[in-house]
Amino acid sequence: MCFRYNKSVAQLMIRWSVQMGYITIPKSSKKERVLENAAVFDWTISQEDIKILVSTIALSVLCLLLQVMFAMEI
Repeated sequence: MCFRYNKSVAQLMIRWSVQMGYITIPKSSKKERVLENAAVFDWTISQEDIKILVSTIALSVLCLLLQVMFAMEI
């Protein structure tokens, strides 16, 4: 998806959070990254790609929870 939009992973996730209505405060000590992180307001992610991102994020959270549960032997 990053290649399709010609954006970094950070830009894609920041743009996703903006489109979802979340307050996003990206952080970086590098000037280049700060500028890159701010360049998310002149493009949008399609609704189809938003759905893919939401399902991917949900699946990642589920996998993380399962890993924690197995590690704790619940």
